[in-house]
Amino acid sequence: MIIRPDSAARTAENTISEKWDIEAQDSAFTSFEFNRDQHYIAVENDTNRTVHFGEYSMPQIDVIDLENLGTIVIISSDTSGVDFSFFSLDDPETESFLILVFMDIDRVTQEVI
Repeated sequence: MIIRPDSAARTAENTISEKWDIEAQDSAFTSFEFNRDQHYIAVENDTNRTVHFGEYSMPQIDVIDLENLGTIVIISSDTSGVDFSFFSLDDPETESFLILVFMDIDRVTQEVI
């Protein structure tokens, strides 16, 4: 299943192929990227741009479990973006992000507002 039912990134194996850029200055992350091989890359919004990577799974259509990092829960989505909460394994506090534009990593680059 996929977050956006109309997405070209949808596959039958509960995987996605997208990059989500986050431009909010106070966000803990600048981006999340997922591929069809069930791997993710997450880049922190710190001075070192710390990169986390590993495998992900989608036990439900609106839940993405990131190995050794945390869980993303989709709140809402449409063709222009997705609102989600991130639950860190290290910090149980919830952070919400709004991604304004989707990008299928098999397509060209995107402009994020």
